[in-house]
Amino acid sequence: MTWEKLVVLEVPPLTYIPFLKGMLTVYDDFVVIFKNRICEYYNKEDLKIQESRKLAEKIRQDGKFIDKYWQWVNDISKMAWRFADEKQRIDFTQKTDSEIWQYFEEMFELIKELGSTVTYARFEPANMLRRYLTEKGLSNVDANRVLMNIIQPTTKSIASKERKSFSKKVSLVRKNPSLVKKLAYEHCCEWNWVGLDWGFGKVISHEDFQKELIDAANACSEQDLSTKSVKYAEEKENLKRKYLEEPYMQNLARMIEIEGFYRLERRYIISKLLYSMLGAFKEIERKKGMLYNNILLMTPDELQQVLIEGASINLSERTEYSVFHGHAKELRVIDGTIALDFAKEIGIIEETIVGDVIEGTTASVGLPDQKIIQGLAVIVKNKEDFSKIKEGTILVASETTPDYIPLFKMVKAIITEHGGITSHAAIVSREMGVPCIVAAKGLLSMVKDGDAIQLDIEEGKIKKITSLQFPREPRGD
Repeated sequence: MTWEKLVVLEVPPLTYIPFLKGMLTVYDDFVVIFKNRICEYYNKEDLKIQESRKLAEKIRQDGKFIDKYWQWVNDISKMAWRFADEKQRIDFTQKTDSEIWQYFEEMFELIKELGSTVTYARFEPANMLRRYLTEKGLSNVDANRVLMNIIQPTTKSIASKERKSFSKKVSLVRKNPSLVKKLAYEHCCEWNWVGLDWGFGKVISHEDFQKELIDAANACSEQDLSTKSVKYAEEKENLKRKYLEEPYMQNLARMIEIEGFYRLERRYIISKLLYSMLGAFKEIERKKGMLYNNILLMTPDELQQVLIEGASINLSERTEYSVFHGHAKELRVIDGTIALDFAKEIGIIEETIVGDVIEGTTASVGLPDQKIIQGLAVIVKNKEDFSKIKEGTILVASETTPDYIPLFKMVKAIITEHGGITSHAAIVSREMGVPCIVAAKGLLSMVKDGDAIQLDIEEGKIKKITSLQFPREPRGD
């Protein structure tokens, strides 16, 4: 069987390992390569298809399966939000190492539960819907356009809620600039945790929000997300009535929609859990002399050894190359040269795909009349690259994370090398009406900073061009 890279995330072992243990209750054969703070998740291609077909069959056989799944994930979410609310109030300086470990253990169990909710609806069920739509006479392009509309979550993501709150404050600042400090502080108190993203992100400061508010207030316009959301919801219902007569197809679409919403929701929940435990991290830093980022490199078992046994953990090999292998309901952690040898032995090799044209998956078509988009590529690898983005450029990345969201409204389009139709880039770009292509393998090998590129947004194709032939005007709202 061929190993297929499904997910690429900047995520630390401390939070990803319990999540993977939860996934093991559903998917029993995967490999994660961890290097340079990046986790690459590999699944065997045949097993991915098998598991997604099993999900489709469950939906066919059990008319209440989706309702039960939705209730289950909502129950887990409530427990997690409750945990975060309670732990945020704790004075960890008054707690013993043993008590601090108990709080971490509870957090890891919640993350494990979140991991067990992972589904593969975006694979075979999505393909079944595409085939169904083409059999009704739609072209492949039109079928994909309809599919992207009917699977877009109706429930707004936390990303969308934060941007809507931010947009309201921008309007207030435009009317009264003297309010900027007060409004930035209010926004910080409510939303400063959203950029923490699995732990390797950061808490957004009052100063960061203030600068963003000033920049947005001085810009020519601000997107009206609420109006756009209403129009999107109306179009979605019209398309469902027109094309999805069969209840089974309606259920498949609903499952993909829920998966898309909850993939993003899980990510924010984990950020909130970590935010609530920052006081505990600070205590470990103070008592054990460990830096926050080094604590994140540990496994939960290693953290327990540090807190309960007073152990000292050597993480030198972890920073270079590690493998997390999930098999037979067990998760094995391998570091250093042994991990590298293991990856070679099982046949995981680095992908190198270079060509003149790259084809990905269209995740958002943007405005109805946008088919061909041209612009200058800007490679964004981390927050240090954000300042390179200018109005009307094209954002090119391995994947996007919550702290990329302010960039979405500045760019003509977004392209990611990884991800799928329910990834962060896909969901948020559809919410904001920004053209987006995901899963463009080989993208970062072909495209360099400043390259003139052309996107066929309907076909999902990207190619380099010698010069821009269309005026480089900012994307309209």
